[in-house]
Amino acid sequence: GYPHPNWKPKEKCPPILLSHGLMDDVVPISASKNIYQKIKSISQNLCELNEFVGYHQIDSKLIHLINLKIRELF
Repeated sequence: GYPHPNWKPKEKCPPILLSHGLMDDVVPISASKNIYQKIKSISQNLCELNEFVGYHQIDSKLIHLINLKIRELF
């Protein structure tokens, strides 16, 4: 997605997993990279950007990755 204008993440935020297709022709991957950099510059919590070979879709491996991250956190 895109960050809203003037959006700033808070220092205390939950862990965030972003996922974006490298060949997305709807939303450029630079938008997710921008969000990722903003969060990482302010928050010390987990923030990960999962880039995958694909378009504007939910990657089939994402559910498995989400499951792994939840298990790591809890």
